[in-house]
Amino acid sequence: MIAPNLTVFERLKEDFKPEGGGSDIFDNDPLITVEWRGDWNLTTVLQDEAGGAHTGGVLYLTNIHRLFDNTNRRSAKGEAFDWMGPAVAKATALDTGAFLRDRITSHERVMVLNDEAPAVQSVVPESLLAGLPDRLKRAADEAISLYRFFEKKPGVNFAPVFTALLGAVDECAKGLVIQKLSPSMPANQVDQQDWFSPYLGKVDQRMRRHYEKLGRNLRKTLVYRSGISPLGMLRSCLDYALNDSTKIGGGFDTMTTGLRFIGARDLLDRVRRLNDFRNSHVAHQEHPLIDPHATKRALSEWIEAMDQLWKAGNLQTHF
Repeated sequence: MIAPNLTVFERLKEDFKPEGGGSDIFDNDPLITVEWRGDWNLTTVLQDEAGGAHTGGVLYLTNIHRLFDNTNRRSAKGEAFDWMGPAVAKATALDTGAFLRDRITSHERVMVLNDEAPAVQSVVPESLLAGLPDRLKRAADEAISLYRFFEKKPGVNFAPVFTALLGAVDECAKGLVIQKLSPSMPANQVDQQDWFSPYLGKVDQRMRRHYEKLGRNLRKTLVYRSGISPLGMLRSCLDYALNDSTKIGGGFDTMTTGLRFIGARDLLDRVRRLNDFRNSHVAHQEHPLIDPHATKRALSEWIEAMDQLWKAGNLQTHF
């Protein structure tokens, strides 16, 4: 059994070989009839374990990446001296992936059952995934695979499904802010001080703290590439650019010109929904996410929003 990624592998491991030797899925679910119990003899071997000899059936559970041939990327031979005894290459001696590859390819015929592609297509269009960069596509594939793994489990919390997407979405949000605003950022530190922290003496005092916080986070993002909560920051930047008429100057003027592009209002609505969903269902889990249909709709929107964010970072048309 080959898992498409490490997240799914860990979930499958809980089912087929629970830590501590607890009952596995064959004991917990009525998969084996009473008549077969006496003859049932199946051993599960994980990817880091030696296979050994078995008199009964064996289920090998591994992550797909363990089957990749990495011999061209590493040297199996190390430097050795006569007094050290026979040379032993650790990479070869402990390469259980190579053992498993050899075991699989030794068969004349191998049946491959792949249920990953239909699952992906049913959540978002395949054309959308195909247009994403590899990093974002892998995040989407992992989230969809985990959703399919949880889908039929009663009472499960689907929040972990979105873990793979959190970093990818934040990466797109940060990239959009950097691409749109950094070209107008002053080069020297003195000018940067006024650009990120313009005079706020005439603004509504109730909003002053918000503007100060946004300016500091913008500095961390553009100068140090270490801003906090990129998705929330993008929401605040878009909201100022599209809905706030307060004249502040500095980088806030750049927000108004740089983030007013075609599709920006639709993007702001989506960013708001994603940010609210993350805060209530994923980051803090104030409301457990146990409805598979609601999860599927949210997952589709997250992937579509990720695609929209990535494309917006490359869009040059403003209004």
